[in-house]
Order: sequence, then C-alpha cells, then structure tokens
Amino acid sequence: MSQPCVLLLSMALDFGGAETHVISLAKALQKLGLRVIVASNGGRLVPSLDAAGIRHYTVALHARNPLALLGSIGVVKRIVQSEGVQLMHAHARIPAWVAKWVSRSTQVPLVTTYHGLYNPHWLLRLFTTGGDQTIAVSEDVREHLISKLGVPASQITVIHNGIDTEHFAAAGHPRDNHQILYISRLSGGRGGVALTLLEAVALIHDEFPSVQVVIVGEGDRLPEVRALAEELNARWASDFCHVLGARGDIPELLAEAGIVVGVGRVALEAMACGRPVIIAGEYGTYGLLEAETLPIAREHNFSGRGSQLATDPPTLAKILRQVLSDPDRAEKAAIVAQDMVQKHYSMTEKAREVVAVYAKVLPDLLARREMGL
Repeated sequence: MSQPCVLLLSMALDFGGAETHVISLAKALQKLGLRVIVASNGGRLVPSLDAAGIRHYTVALHARNPLALLGSIGVVKRIVQSEGVQLMHAHARIPAWVAKWVSRSTQVPLVTTYHGLYNPHWLLRLFTTGGDQTIAVSEDVREHLISKLGVPASQITVIHNGIDTEHFAAAGHPRDNHQILYISRLSGGRGGVALTLLEAVALIHDEFPSVQVVIVGEGDRLPEVRALAEELNARWASDFCHVLGARGDIPELLAEAGIVVGVGRVALEAMACGRPVIIAGEYGTYGLLEAETLPIAREHNFSGRGSQLATDPPTLAKILRQVLSDPDRAEKAAIVAQDMVQKHYSMTEKAREVVAVYAKVLPDLLARREMGL
C-alpha cells in the first residue's frame, strides 16, 4: 500500500509562528509515514524542508487580487493531480479558499487549521472555509469559529500547536539571568508590544542597571523600535537595548536569555528551554507563566486574550520588577511551565492528533501501523 500524500498549504514560509508550525508539522507527518509536500509563496524557511527531503512548490498563496487567486487555484490543482495528493491541509484563509475550489473540482478532501481570530466581516466570510474538517489551535479560537465564522461545531477539533520539545530542552542554562528577550513580528500590535517593553525596561533601569533587553524580529514598525532603543541607550549612555532584526537562530537566542517576553509559539519554545516566560501581547498580559496563570494561557493559546491586564509600560514594568526581584519564584515557574510543555505540546504527539483528524476524511489512515495509531 502506497504512502498517503498530503499537501500542506501556507501563505508563505518566512519567520513566524504559523509558518514555523507548518515546517515542524511537515517533518513530523513525514516521520509518521506520510508523503508530505508543501505549497506556499516561499521564504527563508524553505531550505529546512529541502534538508528534510520534503518537496516545496512556490505558489502565490499570499496574494489577494482576483487574477492571482484564480491562478493559484489552477497551480494547486495541477500539483494535486500530478503528485497524487489525497488530502489538502490549509493553514490560512487565502490558502484555504484556494484549496476549497480545488477540492470541489478534484474531490480531494480539505482540512483547515485556524491559528487565531479572523475578521468576521461579511465580505471576508465569503473567503472563509472550514473545509471537511477544521482544527482550532485553542478553545477560544474554536468558539470564534462557531460564533463568528459559522463553522459547525461538529467538524472542529482543538489541537494545540506542538514544538520539538527535545530540541529546545537541550538549550541549556541561561548565560545572563538579567537578559530580557522579546521575539515577534514587529508590525501592528506586536510591534507596539516591543515599544511597550522598551518603555517598561526604561522605568526599571535605575533599579536594575544590569538588565539588558534584546528584541528580535522584523516588520513595518522595526524603524520605530530601533529609534526608541537608540534614544534610551543615549539617555543612559549605556548600551542596554539591542534590536537584532530577523534571526533564524532562535534556540541559541533563547539559550542566552534569562526572561522571555512573548506570545504563542515563542512562549512555548521558551518554556521548553526552561526559561521564565511573561506573556505580553496586543490583547493583554497574564504576567509570569506559573501554576496560577497557565490554565488561562493554555485556553487562549498563550496570546494574552482573556486577560484583565493591559500590556502597558507600568503594568509590564511591575511584572518585570517582581520577576527580577524573586529569582526563586521565576525558577519554580520555569520548571512548572517546562513540565507542562513536555507533557502536552510535543510535536510528535500533536502530529498524531492531526493524523486522527485526517482519518476522519481518509479512514484508511487508521489502518497504517507506521503512523502508530
């Protein structure tokens, strides 16, 4: 019996949480015995697919104009037919919409994953599809799909995004307990959080003069972030704010950090490294991730949604002050969070859960021993 062929579709494969998830999922599915191919507009993560022997097709799945959409439908249809694809799995609204039309003409089933909350405007809902089965990365995303986008509850499965826990757990002990690391896209609200972090560190600089803040990422607000960092360094005549731009060596950067500020996948990777994590996003902050805050963080995919605390400079400065003043609390929190990630967010186990969703539309998958189901 030949290997089932699955096509993963993403807008692009550049640095970002959903994009990194697609890469990790592709590799994990391959290890479980599927033949995996990926289509996207490309990006800096494509070489990691090449290294794993996973074929990538460049398709303009990021483009929204009608001619590009029609062109993408044709290209994806040819890929499905030439590669003998048996199932498509889309990871954003545009790829899902394209795959929907390919599915209708080829009868190849479609699974979609929703990684966050989408604008429910009626016009945008016309370009929203749940596919034959839908995966939500958290409970609040599931509720959003049902109440705002009209996806039937019966076809939704909640599967949290996984990470390579062993890879990140091997990062070792932090080299600088007073280094605060923030990794994110520096655009929109996420870029605003980077500015807020810099302002918060400025508020506590005189109390903790050894603190360093490192910001990693790129986006349209990167010039603002760099300008504020330079202003603060000049104000104190001290090089304590560092803006690195986009980087691919995330495990190494996490290994050097003492405290990580972030959301989503970055938070999971930092927890897997055994770092104290402060969730701070455009939706709000839970403070330090520890036994008391982990449940709400898990429910909302470590996004800051559902919090009553806004991510503003005084609030974030207060949280940083508490964590820096109580290293024992920070260490205990890191141990609890690392244990939770290892138990519940292994990419291998999450890939098995995804295959179980695939099996709802391709039942013969359950009979394949090599997938361990």
